[in-house]
Amino acid sequence: VLDNLPNPDLLDEDGAAEQPTPQQPPTPSKSRRSAKAKAKSTLNNAEDGTEEKKKSGRRKALLATYEPDKRLDSWLKVKKDYNTSADTLDLVPIAAWHGMGRKSKWWSPILLAVRNPETGGLEAVTKCMSGFTDAFYKTHRERYDPEGDNVIDRPAYVEYSGPNPAVWFEPQEVWETAFADITLSPTYTAALGLVSQERGLSLRFPRFLKVRDDKSIDEASTADFLASLWRKQEAKTPVAAAHVTKGEGDEDEEED
Repeated sequence: VLDNLPNPDLLDEDGAAEQPTPQQPPTPSKSRRSAKAKAKSTLNNAEDGTEEKKKSGRRKALLATYEPDKRLDSWLKVKKDYNTSADTLDLVPIAAWHGMGRKSKWWSPILLAVRNPETGGLEAVTKCMSGFTDAFYKTHRERYDPEGDNVIDRPAYVEYSGPNPAVWFEPQEVWETAFADITLSPTYTAALGLVSQERGLSLRFPRFLKVRDDKSIDEASTADFLASLWRKQEAKTPVAAAHVTKGEGDEDEEED
């Protein structure tokens, strides 16, 4: 006889039959949201790790930070400082070359010289192409036009053993010129025999300041004065002086 009575053999110790607890399957929307969230979290972690690697590979620790009124050895000097020398020289422009690029219609660089009062000659000391404005270049080119009287053949009283300039000037002006320091040179003859029997003196990073209309060429800086500046520089910075005494090249030229 079939009935609906419970079978005593199937009851647990408490007398109750085990009834399985039904589990509700997750809805498709919840599953998708959970998967998307997990994937997004994984992607973000991967991107953060990649970005951190890029940053660690690209960025380097700073050697030093800026502090006002303080100069550190770890800083790089990208341009020569004219404060290295507080002195200036009054030089005579004696020759020039044709400019390059946008300066092709002007004279640049310009050869400058000091005066030797004992011989009455002019001794080349440097080439200058810095400190000039375009207006100055234009006026200077007109003043020393190749067809004019201010351009001459090479004078016998000029001492210079470097490459030949394109034009020679009639000496008539005095230019105040700044510079970084003075070096021994195998090319320039300024002060030859005063500090070295084999090399003259030249200027590093010469820079035009102004025309000295108040001075004639007879009042330009002399080779003796240039040599005295060299000795003063050597006394102040013996290490730098020992370096340039080796004659490692001529003047450094700086262009605007």
